[in-house]
Amino acid sequence: GGVLHIDERDLTVTVEPNVTWAKLDKELRKHDLTYLCSEAGGPAMTVGGSVMKAGGGPHGTAKFGFHGNSDIISLEMVLPNGDVVNTGSAAWPSAGKFKRQCLGPDVAGLFIGAEGSLGVCTELTLRVRPTSDYKERLFMIMPTLDEVVEIGHFINYHVGDEFLNGFYLAVDPTAPETFVVMMDIFGYEQELIEHRKKKIIEKVEELGGEMQDSTPADDYYDRILTGLTDIFAAGVWHFFGSGSLRIDDIKFLYDVWKEELIEKRGYKKAAFGAQVLPRNWLAFMVANYEEPEEWDEMMEIADEINEIVLDGPVVPYGIGGKHGLRPFLRARETGYYRLLKEIKQTVDPNNILQRGIFFAEEDLE
Repeated sequence: GGVLHIDERDLTVTVEPNVTWAKLDKELRKHDLTYLCSEAGGPAMTVGGSVMKAGGGPHGTAKFGFHGNSDIISLEMVLPNGDVVNTGSAAWPSAGKFKRQCLGPDVAGLFIGAEGSLGVCTELTLRVRPTSDYKERLFMIMPTLDEVVEIGHFINYHVGDEFLNGFYLAVDPTAPETFVVMMDIFGYEQELIEHRKKKIIEKVEELGGEMQDSTPADDYYDRILTGLTDIFAAGVWHFFGSGSLRIDDIKFLYDVWKEELIEKRGYKKAAFGAQVLPRNWLAFMVANYEEPEEWDEMMEIADEINEIVLDGPVVPYGIGGKHGLRPFLRARETGYYRLLKEIKQTVDPNNILQRGIFFAEEDLE
């Protein structure tokens, strides 16, 4: 995959979908630019894959949200009938690639998150930013989840979404009452970073939290950004009970994890984590398994937990392939699901792309 064009005036970059985040960042930094966001899978993830599933990660989400929320300028998509569709300002032949909207609806939003079921992405244009040589990471232990919620509101309300580049909550299943929070403070000037750091520490201490040595946070964020592999343990990660919630509703998902997964089922292989997005959380349960025989047990538990979680105040995160959330989406039979099905039948009447991912094949007959 290639980086096709870097526009230093408009602060955009046009890429092929199979370029990795690592390659993109390397090319951008030659121009003192950066995308400044990461996917949970690290720099080896492809840009197209991240955007098509509307992915997010622990770095950049506190500032920018999911890939596609605001930083995707235009897409070039090939439909199953062979038509090539450009979105955003690129849809107007004489305009160029600089704005997400064109005349009419946000067509890019139709493809972002569809996971390739409506078309094949062949080109993307993204918004980029100047690099910053300054960084400050914080590592803290909060007394209860209530205080984590309050610091989440503090970040969003008192100082704005631009305050942080990363906010990550991690809870280990062997210590479910220990709430570890890591932060990555963003700024183009050291004075601003020091000001933001001071305000955060004051609020953490006011809430009874304890500031710790920042080395674990430095290690975590640096590994996510550089692709050093020790952070990704051997085996396969499986996320379940995952979705976006209001800041106050994080307690619902935590209670499901603790009471249903750990206490009721005795399953202690799945950690609980969350990232602050602009004005909400992305929270999840994540298990790592190494042996194939663990799959059946984990999937049975995941389906049970998903059923509980998705009856709560949660927006699901990603359809998750053929073993994912399609049955839950189908069972609810909402106007949203019916509209998606009609769009699929219109643009892909022969059901060529991503069969069985969003829709059961019999539903499209």
